[in-house]
Amino acid sequence: MAKRPPPDDNGRDIPTGRVQRFFRMGRLSSSVSSSYLGQRLRGVFQDEETRSKDLLRTHLRNASRMADTMGNLKGAVMKVGQMISLGDAELLPPEAAEILKVLQAEAPFLPFPRIRERVEEELEGTLGELFAEFDEQPMAAASLGQVHGARLTDGSEVVVKVQYPDIDKTIHSDLSNLKTMLSASGVFGRAFDMEPYFRELEDMLRLELDYVQEAVNLEEMRALLGVHPDLEVPRYVPERSTDRVLTMQRVSGVHLDEFLAAGPDDATRNRAGCALVDLILEGLIVHRVLHADPQLGNFLFQPDGRVAVLDHGCIKRFEEPFIADYRRAFRAQLGHDREAVIDAYAAVGYIRPDAGPRTREALWEISEVYARPVSRDRVYTFGSEHLVEMGKSTALRHPACFNMRPPGDVIYLHRTLVGGYFNAARLGATDNFFRRLKRILDAADDAAGGAPKA
Repeated sequence: MAKRPPPDDNGRDIPTGRVQRFFRMGRLSSSVSSSYLGQRLRGVFQDEETRSKDLLRTHLRNASRMADTMGNLKGAVMKVGQMISLGDAELLPPEAAEILKVLQAEAPFLPFPRIRERVEEELEGTLGELFAEFDEQPMAAASLGQVHGARLTDGSEVVVKVQYPDIDKTIHSDLSNLKTMLSASGVFGRAFDMEPYFRELEDMLRLELDYVQEAVNLEEMRALLGVHPDLEVPRYVPERSTDRVLTMQRVSGVHLDEFLAAGPDDATRNRAGCALVDLILEGLIVHRVLHADPQLGNFLFQPDGRVAVLDHGCIKRFEEPFIADYRRAFRAQLGHDREAVIDAYAAVGYIRPDAGPRTREALWEISEVYARPVSRDRVYTFGSEHLVEMGKSTALRHPACFNMRPPGDVIYLHRTLVGGYFNAARLGATDNFFRRLKRILDAADDAAGGAPKA
């Protein structure tokens, strides 16, 4: 089983005031900046080996600071930390990535008396009346709530997701604080309009706080994925659920580290990896509904390679015109039709329709890198290439990439695609993904009434 998360902040409640949270984030930002400045100054007088070791120690200290502060603040701050940790294999030293992984599965938890109070208030009864058993130790602690195991009076094993008290009050202030810090840093430049992206983040986080909506999401995803032999979604228990407490069927499985430690054979690993690829591609292309929180704490892996998909609060829905343009881009990518790919992504909003040749060339080359798993009729293994590094190198060769301003809708789409890539890479998912994608596109066209196929 996964390790128990540590207690939260010595038993104190989660701070909810904007000023209090701003100063804690400010201290974190100042500490991290100062530590790297000090490391650079020391590096002037160090040989290469000593400088490398000192830099690694700095990474580790800062990762620990980030995990501690973000984990205890929870809310949008912790959600951002989880987004950072998704790309651990490419973006961070492995040692630092291991520390930040606590934000995915082992973040600090709120003390049980506060959880008991929350559950009894929401469900209007005592725990003894509501449940035959209720585990005081949480199974997982996340950014907006934590999960406890329980048993209903009829003997059914369930999990109970409990929203942190007053965490809804922190969302707007957290994002305002982050926006203020980013503006002050100048990292995006004065001309960059962050507002559409922060508006998308806030809208999605507020949806995650609505457990009634999550129950609707659960039922929809059960219907959509029910025909897939390798994906499972738990049922929800309406009589033990409100808009801040959500009770669901307990499903079997272990987290990825434990699954891999058991030594599954290649076929079993591949079954799990391809199921996660299907979850993204079928959801996006066929159903226009994306499970948009790919951090590994949201998946349980079964011994035969089937995957249970948890936490359906972060479900991103897309309008048909947006996805129609993406389908056109994918079709064009399969045929290596440069101009059609660029025009389709321009329609999505990555570049202006009248963008110059350098910007169009940059978009084409970037798309070619990230489409490599699906754009050639061949067997491909995720993790065999460092696509994120390849993409970064391509972007640096084309400064025009940094002039692109895609719509806010792509925040969770890109987060899901990048997270899905890393998850599939850890499992070594192997298949002819060109043909897999073509089958999915054909299914989407059939559902839309027989649009032309490439």
